[in-house]
This record gives sequence, structure tokens and C-alpha cells, in this order.
Amino acid sequence: MRVVIDANVVISFLLSKGDTVSFIFDEWEKETFEVLVSTDILIELDEVIDRATRMTKGAIGSLKTAAMKRRLRKNTIKVSAVSSVHASKDDKDNRYLACAKDGDADFLITGDKKHLLSLKKFGTTQIISPIEFVQILQKVT
Repeated sequence: MRVVIDANVVISFLLSKGDTVSFIFDEWEKETFEVLVSTDILIELDEVIDRATRMTKGAIGSLKTAAMKRRLRKNTIKVSAVSSVHASKDDKDNRYLACAKDGDADFLITGDKKHLLSLKKFGTTQIISPIEFVQILQKVT
């Protein structure tokens, strides 16, 4: 299973450690699925993680954020996202759709109800919430 994970899901994991996102990240660690990233996504993730750390006055912790950044670089498949995508009104979301398209992703996991989840599908990629992805994972594990 090939998956693109939106930055809002990564931040949710770092900030909340809720059961849903924790299950997803645990299954990623077990290599139940592969995570796809592009250079643009990695850059955005670095910026978003750094911003969240500053906003929480370091509550996330530098070791935790460093570990996540390392994981995103080492435990992912790098996709050369060359497609020009304009399916979302939010241009930042189009980088996720391009990665999903060019990486032949099965799923794009996001909490973005307004721009991404409303699309439901992009090409062959299903756009789903973290809860929906957990339900899928529970069926295959």
C-alpha cells in the first residue's frame, strides 16, 4: 500500500499522540504501508514542524521533532513529482495530489475537509481521513 500523508496529520501526531494518528504511525513503523514524499512535501513538513515547535514553545520537544524529520527522510519513498496539478483551490494541497499521482499512491490521508477530503478521489488515489485509514489498516493487519 502506497500512501501520502498530509502535513496536518503529521502535526496532529506530534501534538496530540491521539489513538488514531498513533496507530497510523505505528503501522508505518511496522512497514504495513509505504509513505511517499516529494521534495516540496519534505520542505513544507520541515517548515510546519518548526512552526509548531515555536508555537508550542518547545512543548513538542527537539528530540521528537528531529526524530520525525529523520523518519520522513529515511523511511519514505522519494517521488519526483513532475505533474502540474490544480485540482485544489489551496495551491499547497496540489503538491500532495501531484505526489500521489506521480507516486501511484493508493491513499492520501488528510484532515483537510475543505479542500482535499471533499475531492474524495484523485485519479486512482482515494483521499481519506485518518479514521478511515485506520479502518482500512485494521482490515489488513
